[in-house]
Amino acid sequence: MPTIADLQPIVEQLCTDVANIPGVKDVYIWGSYIHHLNQPSYAVKDIDIIATTNFDSGDLLAIDHSKHSPLYMHTNDLIDEGYNPTAVAFTKTFLTFAKYNVDHWATSKNGKLLHWGAIADSQDEWAELHDKAEKRATTILGYTRGQLYKTSVDKRREWRQVYDEQIGMFLARKNIGWCESSHDFDEIVKTAKKVKYPPQG
Repeated sequence: MPTIADLQPIVEQLCTDVANIPGVKDVYIWGSYIHHLNQPSYAVKDIDIIATTNFDSGDLLAIDHSKHSPLYMHTNDLIDEGYNPTAVAFTKTFLTFAKYNVDHWATSKNGKLLHWGAIADSQDEWAELHDKAEKRATTILGYTRGQLYKTSVDKRREWRQVYDEQIGMFLARKNIGWCESSHDFDEIVKTAKKVKYPPQG
């Protein structure tokens, strides 16, 4: 996995590119990258990027990655089917920034925080999934998430691989798209970094 030092020269440009997507107002970066910014050798699993947008949440929530996804439709068909073509174009472009495992987040003009990922039926389902994945990794490898700091880098990587495999098995059976997050954006911005104001015009 890349380290903070590997990513620092790239991340600001990446966020600047996101900021220039039509419909984006501001861009924030948060999560483990920001929390460990002063640790150059810290290995980063993914980069959480939030694009604040002027789209209604309903326009974004209608976009998924299913067989009949609006991401594959012609603009005229989008309008006929009731989709917002600009929201679809934003999503399509935002998802192209996938290098270095970008985790895609967006806020809507009506104040919803959305995440691009597997669409779970409920927050309880997500909690149960992560609990099962953690128990599986602990059973197979013999140590809990809380004990990882005492182990070697290789052991931590092995634990994470088992954990991710369990999550991946679930994701393979689920549809992918924008879904509403239980995270509080007002809390996130207290530790997030606003990377750039997009050009005004």
